[in-house]
Amino acid sequence: MLRWGLIAPGRIARRFADAFAVLPAQRLHRVAGRDFAKAQAFAAEWGGIALPTIEQLCADPEVDIVYVASPHSHHFDQAAMALRAGKPVLCEKSLTPDPASAAMLMAIARERGRFLMEAVWSRFLPAWRRVQQLLEQGAIGRVQRVQSSFCFAPAYDPASRLFDPKLAGGALLDIGIYNLNLTAWIMRLAGQGALRDWAVDGRLAPTGVEQQVDGQLRFDGGATAAFVCRLDGLSANALQIEGSEGWIELPEGFWHAQRLRWQRRGDAVRDEDHAFRRNGFEEEMSACAEALEAGWLEHPQMPLADTLETLTLIAAMRARLGAT
Repeated sequence: MLRWGLIAPGRIARRFADAFAVLPAQRLHRVAGRDFAKAQAFAAEWGGIALPTIEQLCADPEVDIVYVASPHSHHFDQAAMALRAGKPVLCEKSLTPDPASAAMLMAIARERGRFLMEAVWSRFLPAWRRVQQLLEQGAIGRVQRVQSSFCFAPAYDPASRLFDPKLAGGALLDIGIYNLNLTAWIMRLAGQGALRDWAVDGRLAPTGVEQQVDGQLRFDGGATAAFVCRLDGLSANALQIEGSEGWIELPEGFWHAQRLRWQRRGDAVRDEDHAFRRNGFEEEMSACAEALEAGWLEHPQMPLADTLETLTLIAAMRARLGAT
């Protein structure tokens, strides 16, 4: 039985807790956050025992692995605390707000010999596993271009985690990380190599974080990518992969896709359904169990080098935009 300790019992933690319903070999064991009463209410609803402090959760010998679900600004301190206490860690994206602190966290994990992974759950979902299979098989020929959008329009609140620079707000760290991380992964799977150059444009919110970002990328193999992420508008929120012999599309929320469409030259369009067992979080949780059983310090499906690469690019883009 894999016993999880959960830090920060908020909205995303509820989805995580719900996924235990299809994981009989895992359970929610301890819960802690900044508000003990909130942790108690969460445990009463979802299971486990609430502890008064995060420090107590990290030190608990009955916790096998820790999930960090707090805002980006708290990830480093809480994940570092867990790692130093000897706990493996699954930390919500972005792993930290910047590449320097991410590298420090990775160094702590290596020093302590503990597993660490950024929770980019998309890479473990059945639809994305299918995309990986198609690309590795060369099903659409040579990949030439990827385009994606992730946009929504929340009410502007300068104190919210989306817009407050003290909480590491901004479109890139919250949603653009999916565009960039998954695009780079697609290009590697397709043999396009590393990012060669990029351009970015956008608009800042009154708080100084980026509210709208449009980017273009070029990879060593010659393929290109375009993406948009916005906190002030709507889009199809789809991702398309264009190849010399066909195409693949993940429509309507590509980062949590449960279906895809694809076509190879001369063949009919194929529609495929790849439903979640529960809500999708179960796949990354299963991957963590797999890694711990195998003794891995990283999971090959979401290695730390990919996390650091994406955060380095985000930091460079934010700097060029003049974001706070």
